[in-house]
Amino acid sequence: MTEILGPIKSFTAFIDLTEGAQIEELRKLLIENGLIEANEEEDEEKEPLERLISVINLMRNVFEKQDKTIQELESILLSIASLLHIVPKESSAKLLSDLCSTALAGTTPSNARQRLRLLDLLFYQFDVKSRMASVVFWHKLKMSVQYGLGSQLVIDIDKLKKWMVNWSFSIDEKQRAYKLVWELYKTTDKKSISCRALTELVSTYDSDNEENISTLVTELVVMAISDPDRYIFSDLLDIEAVKLQYSEKIYQLLEVFSSGMYGSFLKFCDANPGYLDQLGLEYEHCKHKIQVLTLLSLAEGESEIPFASCLTELQIDIDSFEQLVIDAIRYKLLSARIDHVNEKVIITNCVRRTFGLNEWNLIHDSLLSWKNNISHFRSNLKSFQLLPVGDQKT
Repeated sequence: MTEILGPIKSFTAFIDLTEGAQIEELRKLLIENGLIEANEEEDEEKEPLERLISVINLMRNVFEKQDKTIQELESILLSIASLLHIVPKESSAKLLSDLCSTALAGTTPSNARQRLRLLDLLFYQFDVKSRMASVVFWHKLKMSVQYGLGSQLVIDIDKLKKWMVNWSFSIDEKQRAYKLVWELYKTTDKKSISCRALTELVSTYDSDNEENISTLVTELVVMAISDPDRYIFSDLLDIEAVKLQYSEKIYQLLEVFSSGMYGSFLKFCDANPGYLDQLGLEYEHCKHKIQVLTLLSLAEGESEIPFASCLTELQIDIDSFEQLVIDAIRYKLLSARIDHVNEKVIITNCVRRTFGLNEWNLIHDSLLSWKNNISHFRSNLKSFQLLPVGDQKT
């Protein structure tokens, strides 16, 4: 598996040669491939930069012919990359982009993974914080989407966010990057990455482009609800672009999954018949998820919950309820055990559906209490140690 944001082994090419000698070695390769005549003399008066540009343009045909091993192509690519330091700063990004295009010449679905490996190799020839690295990144991302390489890549969104700050990406560039990552993963088994990318994309919008955001917000909510591993939705309500949809049905549906109960879900469905189908959401999936979420609400802050109140709230029989508790435990949303004799569920811990100021205050109070208990314990321990040996109780 190729990791788009992970380290990759580099090859050293022509490391002991001067720039002129490296260009001459590349020119010999062009001769071997019949791209220039052996007796064709190179203009020695040309600047190294002109000669390098000529080599890059002609080398495209070498990559298109597909008769070189991946190791040979890597050596060629790194040799050219090692010469980019002779390129003036104002021209370097354009020339590097041309080099990326050269590396992708002749790409087909069958060799796309190998060509992505070439770009991975090139990417790590630069400081990942540099703008040059961003040039290679764009080519990697675009070709990955084009050839459907989402299943081969792992993108760390948190790292990407930091890099985009280092690369001084504009809002438009960030939106294009997040959109490509979203598209790359949305049809793979890495939907959580796609959902995260879409969340970041939607977060870049505000009231100035409200008319363009409705479709993306709907897509985000649908993707979040469809994600089998997602059970917390309150964070989406904090996004400015999502708040702008407060009068829309999609916002009301998100509120139900954020803090609503099973009864509110049924009311929403009755008031909006066919809406879930319109969104492409499966009713049974949504029903099960909201029932699990309702169970979490019933368990929050409680040490035990009786069967009777749960069966009434969830509108299910005892067998279905017990399976629901088992599911919540399996999803690691609930720590509990079922007491059949006393017909109740004993709660050890449960995940909170919402996390706001009140929850932070509870954490503050818990930590303060813990600190005071530790201080009290230390004081008692110190007093015990100061007692004469004969007075210490065993």
